[in-house]
Amino acid sequence: MNDIYSEITKQFNFLKDFGLVFNYAESQGKLGDRHIQKFTYENINLRKKFEIVSCKTDFNSRLHSYLVKTDGKNKNQLDPKKFIPFERLRCFFEEGGDIIFFGNAQDEFSYKLKEFKLVAEKFLACLTSNDWIDYEALLRNEMRIYFITLEPKNNYIWADQIKENDFIKTQMTVTYDASLEPPYEAHGLKLKSKNNIEFHITHGWKSIDDDAFAIQVTDANKKTQNHELLNVGSVEVIEFIERMVST
Repeated sequence: MNDIYSEITKQFNFLKDFGLVFNYAESQGKLGDRHIQKFTYENINLRKKFEIVSCKTDFNSRLHSYLVKTDGKNKNQLDPKKFIPFERLRCFFEEGGDIIFFGNAQDEFSYKLKEFKLVAEKFLACLTSNDWIDYEALLRNEMRIYFITLEPKNNYIWADQIKENDFIKTQMTVTYDASLEPPYEAHGLKLKSKNNIEFHITHGWKSIDDDAFAIQVTDANKKTQNHELLNVGSVEVIEFIERMVST
C-alpha cells in the first residue's frame, strides 16, 4: 500500500466506530489511463456511503469525495440529489471559517483531507440515520457563494451542444461521454466518424482569461494529431470536426 492509502485510512478510521463498513479497490479506470484508489465507508442496511477517491493521471493528481445513496441496483447512480460531491456540501459551512472556497490552496492534498473530514463529520447523520441533504438549501447556498449552482449538468453544456448538432447525430457515433461518468472517470467526449476517424475532445481553462478545447484526432491508420482551439465555442469545434472528416 502507498502513502495515500495510509493517509486516507488514518484520517477516516473514526467512521468505523459508527458501524460503517470499509472497502478498498484499485483500478485503471474505464479508459485505462489513470490510477484510481477508491475508499468506501458504507452503511449497508441504509444503502448509504461516503466515497473518497484518489485519481492520478499523467497530467495531475486529485482527491474526490462523495455522499452517496443507492437503490441497490445502481440505477440513477449519478442522480445529483443522491450522488453529492463534498465540494458541493461545503457550501453549508460559513465563509471565512475552516473551509476555503476560492484559490489554489483548496486543491492541496493536506487541505483536502482536512476538508473532507470536516464534511464527513458534519453530515455523518446522513449515513447513520434516515436524514438526507436538503437539496433546495444546497442550491441556495451555492448561489449565495458562487452566484451559480455546481450541478454536474453545468460542467458539460459544451458536450451537450456538440451531441445535439445534426451533423454529429447523423455522421458520428459517441463512443465515450464523460457526462455519464463519475468525475474521477471523466475525460471529455469521444466521437467516431463513419470513415473511422476518432475525436477525443476535452475542455478546460488554460488561464484565468483563456479557455481551450483540446482535440486529439486519430485517423483510420491510427495516426494521431493533437489540436487546440482557444477561446471558442462548440460551434467552432463542430466546424473543425466537419473539416477533418471531409478531408
